[in-house]
Amino acid sequence: MRPTLAAPVVGLAGIAGCAGLALIGPDDGASPLCPSRALFGVDCPGCGCLRGLGALMRGRIGDALDHNLLLLAIVPALIVAYAAWAASAFGWTRPAKFPMSPRALLVVATVVVAFTVVRNLPFGGFVEYLGSGLS
Repeated sequence: MRPTLAAPVVGLAGIAGCAGLALIGPDDGASPLCPSRALFGVDCPGCGCLRGLGALMRGRIGDALDHNLLLLAIVPALIVAYAAWAASAFGWTRPAKFPMSPRALLVVATVVVAFTVVRNLPFGGFVEYLGSGLS
């Protein structure tokens, strides 16, 4: 596939996926269980993203963030990354270089690991979240 066709195809697939999540919604418990949750009983950093995106597509921002707080960073980062890629595929701008320093990579990794550990601790508001079995 030519690069100029890949960007719109990926964009349309993303829009179709978001529309599907808005119409069908994975909140009903029919969504597949995360492998880390099924095998080890713990939530991975991405657990809840599918239900969170479904809630986000229905305009329920609070519910989306309740499913996975990392959506606050993941969704805008994906939108910016796609926009930069699509623009460069059409030659509108030069591809922006976003070198990630080792320090920034360490900060991102630390946040993800800390998020994973804290969301699996049985205290406070996390007790209901973990007890629900829907991660």
